[in-house]
Amino acid sequence: GMFAPVIGSRFFVGFRGTPKLSSEGVGFVSLTGDFRHYIRIWDYLNIALRGTLGGSFGPNPRRFFLGGTENWFNATFRDNLLPFDQPEDFAFMEFIMPMRGFTINELNGSKFFLSNIELRFPIFGALIAGPIPLLFQNIMGAFFLDIGGAWDDDFYATRKNQFNETVPRHLLMSAGVGARTYILGLPLKFDIAWKNLYHTWSEPHYLFSLGFDY
Repeated sequence: GMFAPVIGSRFFVGFRGTPKLSSEGVGFVSLTGDFRHYIRIWDYLNIALRGTLGGSFGPNPRRFFLGGTENWFNATFRDNLLPFDQPEDFAFMEFIMPMRGFTINELNGSKFFLSNIELRFPIFGALIAGPIPLLFQNIMGAFFLDIGGAWDDDFYATRKNQFNETVPRHLLMSAGVGARTYILGLPLKFDIAWKNLYHTWSEPHYLFSLGFDY
């Protein structure tokens, strides 16, 4: 397809680790898996399904940072900080995306899962560049649902806040709509996402990012 596959399946299994060779060293084993399936309904109308999960184990398990989207122009970070405490956090960093509507590092933990569902459809398909290049070349739309979580030991989907309202703890959900196009040959994405806060939905969050879809 123009921005992502439209039919078939693909998967990825990853392993990374290092032995703890000294008292000041780092030792861990991380396992991750990613499966994607695409259902073509008609021409450019298709459904994209993705599921990924993983965990890190050992004396110094790595943390997975859940939230945000790739190549996010107007990105926000939890507490306005990058989630790095030690040099090895940078060396072995793994961001789990897209979890739209939430900040980068909204949740982190040694275990994670993320599922994404999108209905992708054409908005304008006739703006193909001809002898005179056009600023916009094709516009695709998408409805999406993101569900993910990150935790260390025990998993708790929700918690109560100071107003006794049910709010997310280790389980995040968001939904929204987006558009994809090429501007000057670059794939640009614009998404509007709403966070599910369990007792209500949030105000819309607007995301501009660069790159292809999963």
